[in-house]
Amino acid sequence: MPKRRLHALFTRLKPVVLALIINIGLLGALDLLLVKFDLLSPPLQYGLSDLGFGYSGVRTSKMFGGSELDEAASPLTIAMIGDSHSQLVFPNPLDSHEFVLERDLRARGFPVSMISAGRGRYSPLQEYLLFKNHVKGKYRPQVLLLNFYSGNDFYDMLRPDDRPHYVREDGGAITMRPPRWISFVDPESRSWVQRSRLLWGVDELANTLGYPRVVTRLRMLSAAANQSSGSLAETVRYLRNLASSQEPTLAYPAAFAAQILNQALYFQHFPESKADSIVFMRHLLAQIRAENPDLVLVLAAIPSAAVMNGIPADLRQAWKDTLDRTGLSAEKIAQLENELVDQLEASAAPAGWQFIDLRDCLGGRFSSGNLYSPEDLHISAAASRMIGECQAQAFLSSAAFVRLTGGARHSSHDDSRSD
Repeated sequence: MPKRRLHALFTRLKPVVLALIINIGLLGALDLLLVKFDLLSPPLQYGLSDLGFGYSGVRTSKMFGGSELDEAASPLTIAMIGDSHSQLVFPNPLDSHEFVLERDLRARGFPVSMISAGRGRYSPLQEYLLFKNHVKGKYRPQVLLLNFYSGNDFYDMLRPDDRPHYVREDGGAITMRPPRWISFVDPESRSWVQRSRLLWGVDELANTLGYPRVVTRLRMLSAAANQSSGSLAETVRYLRNLASSQEPTLAYPAAFAAQILNQALYFQHFPESKADSIVFMRHLLAQIRAENPDLVLVLAAIPSAAVMNGIPADLRQAWKDTLDRTGLSAEKIAQLENELVDQLEASAAPAGWQFIDLRDCLGGRFSSGNLYSPEDLHISAAASRMIGECQAQAFLSSAAFVRLTGGARHSSHDDSRSD
């Protein structure tokens, strides 16, 4: 009896299945033709073949009304690279830490010119490639300042998405791989998967129906599973836990996740990946030194709000609720990040870098107001000014920097501070 019912069900479903297969085949064939002849092109997001995704150019203080230097002063050029914490534009753009650094050094007689090349969402490797391919040859800086954000940059060293990234080969060698092109399209590729009108339509329809970017998320899942040594099931658990770190009461619901929790959750689910991130970071520092033997290299660690206990007061309950959902604790995250920054500091000098620990700079200085914006947990203007001032002090005490500039050239404003 069950066999007869099964046969009857198959008989009824057979035409439906055949029609579905035929229609999918026809849609696929039409999609291939549209891609081949580049017809009905959807508004795809194209990346940059060397950097992955967008590069908006550099900033200088002159763009925001800062004073110009006399070319006769033979200005020294400092290039600053970093992520979104180094790309912020405050109501007064000259509050950005790199321009505060420039101002303070000039006030002490050093004619320096800052090239600000911070870029949101970039990994430290991307930041260096931006410097190497787009900044170094054009501006010829003598100093490179790399701002390393402790809240997510170690995890960013591992991310195999729309960015170049390191991998460890079977023999242990570390090599750089091109972007995986998940959300963006390689401008040099003619791949059907990336340019498919059908897959793009499915992604857009799913997003409209409240299922965010199904195709994109499948690509992300595949990349995450491939990068980590964990099982597919553990990767799914990580992504579910990451989804629980979204906080709808925030103006930017992903603020906790993007600035702090993505890294903490990844290392929680894939503990062995933390060691890889440190190895990749050390490799990057050594690579930059090897490729730039004549540059003064400065590495600054920008701490996250979790490390500084600097969550703005009006977000603290939301922060606690989010941590409860993820199974993390503020103490555990602070311990993780402090450990990672300690590793960064220990790796700097052997690789030929001067290290600036901004935990020392910002610690205990909350009287100036919140150090992190309640909108998105980026550093505030007050914190940015402190960072620039502390970096200036570190430059002034650096023998390599003073030697490069031929010694201090004190101006009449040597003892003044323009706050």
